[in-house]
Amino acid sequence: MRLLILLCLTVATTAADPLMICDFEGEDAKAFEAPPGVVVVDEHAKRGKRSLRIVTDPVGYPGLTFQGGRELSRFRERPIFAMDIFNPQDHAVGFSVRADDASSKDYGSRYNDDGYSARPGWSTVRINLTGLLCSNSRNFSEQRALDMSMLRIFMVFMGPTPDGKSTSLYFDDARLEDTGLPACAGLRAFDFGPVGSGVFSGFTGVTEADIYASGKGYGWIGPESGQRPANPDDLGGDFGSGKSFVVDLAEGAGTYVVELCIDAFGAWATPQSFKHRTVTLNGDTVLDETWDGVAFLEKRYLRFERDEDEPGMDLWERRVKPATPVRRFEAAVKADGKLAVSVHGDGPFGSAMCYMVVYPKAKAVEGAAFMKALDARRKDLFSNEISLALPKTDHPAPKATAEEQARGFIAFARSSDIDIACTASPSDSERGAALALAGCAGERIAGQVGLLPLKAVDAVTATVSDLASADSSISSSAIDIRAVRNLAKRGGIGREATLTPLILEPRQRLPLKPGFTRAFWLTVRIPTGTKPGDYRGSVTLAGGGTPLTVPISLTVHPFVLDAADDATFSCTGTTAGHTRGLYPDLDAIWWTTADAMLKDQADHGLNAVTGGPGMRLTALSGGIATIDWADADRWMALAIKHGLNKRGDSYQGFDLDLGIGHDRSKDALGENDRRAKQKWGVGFAELVTIAYGTVEAHAKERGWPPRSYYLIDEPRPEFGNIEPCRQLIALYAAAAPGTTFSGFYSPGEGRDPYFSMLGVSIAHHTPASLKLCVDAGKQAWDYSAGGSRYDIGRWFFALHRQGMSGFLRNGWTYVNSDPYYDFSDTEGSWAQVYPSASAAGFVATVMWERTATGIADYRYLKTLAGRISAAKTGKRDTAAAEAFLAKTLAPITVEDSGTAVLSAADTAAFRTELVKHIVALAGK
Repeated sequence: MRLLILLCLTVATTAADPLMICDFEGEDAKAFEAPPGVVVVDEHAKRGKRSLRIVTDPVGYPGLTFQGGRELSRFRERPIFAMDIFNPQDHAVGFSVRADDASSKDYGSRYNDDGYSARPGWSTVRINLTGLLCSNSRNFSEQRALDMSMLRIFMVFMGPTPDGKSTSLYFDDARLEDTGLPACAGLRAFDFGPVGSGVFSGFTGVTEADIYASGKGYGWIGPESGQRPANPDDLGGDFGSGKSFVVDLAEGAGTYVVELCIDAFGAWATPQSFKHRTVTLNGDTVLDETWDGVAFLEKRYLRFERDEDEPGMDLWERRVKPATPVRRFEAAVKADGKLAVSVHGDGPFGSAMCYMVVYPKAKAVEGAAFMKALDARRKDLFSNEISLALPKTDHPAPKATAEEQARGFIAFARSSDIDIACTASPSDSERGAALALAGCAGERIAGQVGLLPLKAVDAVTATVSDLASADSSISSSAIDIRAVRNLAKRGGIGREATLTPLILEPRQRLPLKPGFTRAFWLTVRIPTGTKPGDYRGSVTLAGGGTPLTVPISLTVHPFVLDAADDATFSCTGTTAGHTRGLYPDLDAIWWTTADAMLKDQADHGLNAVTGGPGMRLTALSGGIATIDWADADRWMALAIKHGLNKRGDSYQGFDLDLGIGHDRSKDALGENDRRAKQKWGVGFAELVTIAYGTVEAHAKERGWPPRSYYLIDEPRPEFGNIEPCRQLIALYAAAAPGTTFSGFYSPGEGRDPYFSMLGVSIAHHTPASLKLCVDAGKQAWDYSAGGSRYDIGRWFFALHRQGMSGFLRNGWTYVNSDPYYDFSDTEGSWAQVYPSASAAGFVATVMWERTATGIADYRYLKTLAGRISAAKTGKRDTAAAEAFLAKTLAPITVEDSGTAVLSAADTAAFRTELVKHIVALAGK
């Protein structure tokens, strides 16, 4: 990137005025140009006539760089950096911000944020300069605050787009702004958080380092460490806690209004929870609330489940404000002017204090104006930073018939491989078509019925008939109808969400309104033993007018699929939810859900369970380990019950807690040995030998399915732990040779020796890493988030033939701390199922259903390979089938699962031809 030296505009300003840095109007603005990507133009100016246009480069990073001591010193004069942005595209466009201080030497030691995006049209980016944290890629909790007094570089730039296409943004009026909040005599405002956390402009930051002293005038008594989930902003996105917070109020004795936010989003899937919480002001209890598990689910964890995301929704009003309310209390303050505030809750983050505003009751009008302005300011900042995009319309809107106008919607049939988004319209071939399905006895197959609303309809109800052939039938009880629920889905740590048709709710009624296309998802579970043939039935849509019947055709093939029993198919982090242990009354529900979940995994084609509740070492004496097996035995009994008998992994659960943590740092061996001797009186190697030997003996006695136990997760050169982790692997292998251990890591950077050492290497493999595993007699597994059909199906089948032995779908219930609001945690959720108040305790996603279809593709391919082998033994002609299989596998590479992608039409043709060859080779 070419560096552009900032030219400042010097004008007389007051503290409340914006401080203009550059408006791109004068001739001096030419200094900011770096053609062709960065040019001052006479268009899309927010104010004046000119703006700075930045156009993406296929390989470069064009942008605007502020650099130079005199210029950057002005960044300390206001707390907020702002720029107006015009986006001429019809979709949000991302951009990045970087800032370096005198200590910045690399990526980890500077501020980096690639998650900014500009929505179509005008928006304003506002960056809290008090909240810039260095990336410190070592871990999230050790980020240091950027030193604004030593600022060296501040950049706003654009990187290459994923598809390589050129995009542009227009920037105008780079400026520094003040708080935007009105004055109120006697008002004090405090923003609580951990050391290094950003402070909302206009507030005084309070961390665990701020201990109360009379000279200071505020601070904690008995502070605890704060947390920074970071959402929704620097005010509500962090919190502190302690025995009490004390502030000296200069106005002295009197009645004060205390505006207090104590409700926060959680962190890393852990929601804020408590059984009992109180708030006291100067010893007077002003809030005393008690929750059991049922209340927690209803009022907190699942509060948005029945409030579906929809086009045009206001995320601030519908999600943020209900989740993080401001509670108003009154407090009596004596002549000493001290106000002591205590929040005490007995669960995770239960004692959180996010922020507090206190003012004399005599100034209630001014205080209320401050709070109103604060909410408006926060909403404006949030709305300019967080955008909700709609998927592009897939087909032109069709002209409705008179009958459709009267009914209020246009119905259409669509493959389960293609989303029916909120903006969807039917193609000509989908409108009025039958729902055409095909599968084998014992297989689950799916299709969709879409509804394009023409007017508001209170509810459309879907019911399905039996499916009948000439001499057999399939009961309607084998057909599930679920409504497709949309979710504002965030990608990673980005600030843009896309309204995505994602969650499958067990209901058969949908309200309709124009501009919001809806869908029903139909799953047919073809019973084992169903006769081959063509079956016919229908789904009836009632509501709004004359009921409409959509035909269903189902072809049951004349063969049964081979089992997928030659490789591991599993899903990381399997658990019945992240609420266990919070409330005693939820424990029985958790286990009921666990039973249903493992059955569901088996029904979807998995054959192993990864994750689950673990084991805990409770005593070690005389070389004998005592381990609490209660949860592990119960979990494994469920796995066996549902046929999940292949090797599973302990990643994100079902691990052995040695009571000393598991250090993987550059001093891993020494630190683990120190802890083992301190806790158990034996060296770490001996501890591993005794503990895992006990586990293996118990597993054999109880008939557990085979397990691998996760050791390492992506050691990195910058951590200095590449070689220490190799030594750790060697220690485990030598100390517990009868136990299989695993790790998640990438090839390269010194990690390649791991592939021939660990029993299971879970990675995005290269041909070289796959060969290392195979040659050493070790297992190579791949993993993938999302829920694509092609990767766990066609791609994995090709890789299995090269020696890969397992595939993990990533993220069983990796939901946010508030599952139905995707900005309630550090990053967007990537779950296959979501927790639910439904009878099963969870609901599936379309990704999970497509995973099942992908595993079925694997089984079809395996069945064909088996038929080819059997036919060759019988000296039958297999040339056509072998040519088809070779053609199918030829484009697929180890490094890129995308080489197995087909369009929906090509996928259907692939399956049809696959069936043709299996039938041609005949035989059950």
